[in-house]
Formats: sequence, C-alpha cells, structure tokens
Amino acid sequence: MINLYIKNGNYSLAITLPSEYLKDELHYADVSFSTPVGGTEDISVTLVPNAEHPVAQTIFDRLLPTDKITAVNELCDAVECAWRTGYAETEKAFISQDLKGTEAMMDCVRRLEQQAKEEIAQYKESMFGMLCACSLALVAVGVSVAVAIGNLFLAPVLAIGLMFVPFWYIKTTETNYKKAISSELETALSIITTAYLRNEDIITSIEENVHYLNAPVKTVFESFISRIKLSNPDVTAALLEMKQQIDNEVFYEWCDSLILCQNDRSLKFTLTPIVNKLCRML
Repeated sequence: MINLYIKNGNYSLAITLPSEYLKDELHYADVSFSTPVGGTEDISVTLVPNAEHPVAQTIFDRLLPTDKITAVNELCDAVECAWRTGYAETEKAFISQDLKGTEAMMDCVRRLEQQAKEEIAQYKESMFGMLCACSLALVAVGVSVAVAIGNLFLAPVLAIGLMFVPFWYIKTTETNYKKAISSELETALSIITTAYLRNEDIITSIEENVHYLNAPVKTVFESFISRIKLSNPDVTAALLEMKQQIDNEVFYEWCDSLILCQNDRSLKFTLTPIVNKLCRML
C-alpha cells in the first residue's frame, strides 16, 4: 500500500506497508519504534504511496509528521483487513470526515468494520425471521388444503411437510453451491498446480491461468495477486489469507502445502495428490 524508505547512517531500509516484519527490520536498522514519519535529526524517513492502490494516496495525504511509523503500518493493515467495509467506503469516510492522523483514521476503520459486522448480523437475523414466517404461512396453506378437501387427517401431514420446505430449499441451495465451488476449485487447482510444477512460481502460475476461472473462485485468486502486487509482497502471508476465503478442507491442505513449498521447492510434488483428492470427492 505504502512504500517506506529509511536512512539511518550507513543502513538503508526499504519495505512495503503493511508488513509483519516491520518491527524486526526497524530493530536491525537501530530505528526506534516511536520514530515519526517526518523523520528525526539523524534518521531520514520517506513514504511513497502505491499509485495503483485505491486508498493509499488518501491515507498518505492525511498522515501527520508526528505519526509513528509503526502506527502507519497498523493503519495500513487494518484497512487491508477491513474487507466487509471495502476501500471505497473507507476512503469516502476519511474524506467526508476530514480525518487527520493515524489515530483518527484507525478509529474510523474500526467503527466502519463494526457497523458492517452489525449490518451482516441483522441481515442474517431478518433472513431467519423471513424463513420462519414463510414456514408458518405454508403450515396454514397445508391445513387449509386439508380442510378444503374435507380430510382433516391429512392436515398434520401437509402442515409438517410444508413447514420444512423453506429450510429444505436453503439446505439444498447450500449443498448445490458447495458442489459448484468444489467443481470450479478442482479446475482451478489442477491448472494452477500444473503450471507451478513447471515454473515453481505461484504468482506467475496464477496470473497465467486466472482468466480461465469463474467466480467466486476467480475472485479469490485475483485478490491474492492484488495483495502481492499492491499491498504486501509476502507470499506466505497472502497464502494464509487466501486459505480462509474458501471453506474447503482440500483447499486448506493445498494452501498449507504451497506455504511449505516456498521454503522447499522439492515439496511441490505433494500438490498433485492433494488435487486428486478433490477430483475423487466430486
């Protein structure tokens, strides 16, 4: 999101924020965690926003010279993780409220994310209430049909049977959705794994094949590439984040194996048996 450059004597540091390794790098460079983005008498600090990132420039423009480097890193990480809110809403809030400084912007991000969580929870509650209302309505329909045909013994059968129709529909829809995801995931993992076995570069492998994929699996891999290129080049962290975006045990195992491959390329041959598991499950 934001590129950080620090010069402290003979030591130079270049890192992209957010980064989980920032404090380690500052320690090696003998730079205090409380160093402001405006720098000090002995330490030169330069921040350069990524021009391709949707909200980087807005954050950069609203930083104060006294903001700590570590606070900027935490803010960038919070913005990246606030997926429920999104970049557009976050930027809109920063501008409309004319926020200045990392503390004010961080409070805004937390507030927006909490509001988004509450809205999602309310939506789920309203959907459950709607299902219950629909279920009761179908019970009434079942009883009415039994009365209309003059068979009262049929009333409880129709009432109970129709009562569960909305829940059966939701369950069936969920099952079909998971099957569709598994099918698309099998295609995605197969072609990406084949490419990775050839070039041993997961970023290139995904970029070469992402246009063959369909949503929502395609969106997950596109987000992975965007994070690597626009925010944080840490492949392991990006894989861990991507792993949580699809609820599939085989996908979890595939991501874990890829993470191990980042340190030992010879483990790449463990990926094919994992993909085959998904093929057998379909």
